[in-house]
Amino acid sequence: MTSARIAPLPTGDLGESVDVIDVIRVGGQFPRQNRKPLYHFTIESESATRARVCLAGEIDLLAAADLRATLEAVSASTRQVTVDLSEVTFINSRAVGILVEHSSTQPCRIRVCGASRSTRLLFELFGAAEMLSGDLRTAR
Repeated sequence: MTSARIAPLPTGDLGESVDVIDVIRVGGQFPRQNRKPLYHFTIESESATRARVCLAGEIDLLAAADLRATLEAVSASTRQVTVDLSEVTFINSRAVGILVEHSSTQPCRIRVCGASRSTRLLFELFGAAEMLSGDLRTAR
């Protein structure tokens, strides 16, 4: 049984409102419960001073905090981190900003490989194209 409530959301424009659907329960479960994760990270140690962090799935605002924590944990024990984006289907600007910020504030070097054209554009907009390796993932 699907139960939903439609409630007005004020827009701030002289009493106008927009209808918003608030899903309370879907089939007795909360909407995103029991779904596969939207993203995951894998850490591979390449040597005593080098590691590879493979990102996969949708790296959105919710994944950004996990990305930051992963980078902090890995960079604490290595001098060079390669971030592989070849399995990423979406990445938002906040996640790219975390990679750029971490690279500029931590002593470990971060290289990014497997970036799509749109992801490469984000790095260029951040002024961090030098973090990208030469390989370019083909569009899917």
